[in-house]
Amino acid sequence: MPRPKQKKHICCQREGLLLRSASDENKVLVLSLEAFEAFRLIDYELMTQLEASKVMGVARTTIQKLYQEARKTIAKSLIEDTMVRIKGGEHLMQKKEACCHQHIKTKKVAVVLNNARELETYHQASQFILYSFEDGVLNRQDLIQPEGNEKKLCRRFMLSLGVDAVVTTSMSKHTYQKYQDCGIDVYHSKKTVEATISDYVSENLESIQSYLVELDEMCNHPPKDHKTGDCCQHD
Repeated sequence: MPRPKQKKHICCQREGLLLRSASDENKVLVLSLEAFEAFRLIDYELMTQLEASKVMGVARTTIQKLYQEARKTIAKSLIEDTMVRIKGGEHLMQKKEACCHQHIKTKKVAVVLNNARELETYHQASQFILYSFEDGVLNRQDLIQPEGNEKKLCRRFMLSLGVDAVVTTSMSKHTYQKYQDCGIDVYHSKKTVEATISDYVSENLESIQSYLVELDEMCNHPPKDHKTGDCCQHD
């Protein structure tokens, strides 16, 4: 029986932080929180690997692997001109009165709507409400409607706003995979906007995975758009 993975201690919550060194927002790499923390301790706090291992509560060999993961990911982002989203992993937050950077945990959730401001399928939506939370408390909500003639939603636009999660009634398999690749969660809901955001706060939303469809069932673009790349298939 394999040993259970040991939780790594991290100083503060950086989940969702997006390093925007890239010119192309379509390219995103995902870096785990604990790998980022190992990188921060060694290259920013100038600790040795042994000192960092004591801070994070794991073996030095584990720190070495996390540090190598972080450096490889960050180097790849610089060379290949990609962004890095910090997300996921197995860790424990350190309980301190003051964080190293007084960091506030923020989350942004986009609820996809139609013109009647009811929840809509992703590729038929015309607008969305962007909810911003700080430490679990809602502090802002904005109704956002993309500009242009087609008025379709765009994953790259969501990335530029720092969106952490999207809520819709259904989505194509292709687009869902693109969201997964860049570290954005996608949830399903057919309730009212107020009930949907309440379910998000209480962690009762269902994953969109059971509501994925083939693109041709959803896409209303003419065939020429599929050939030229001006279609939601390439979102």
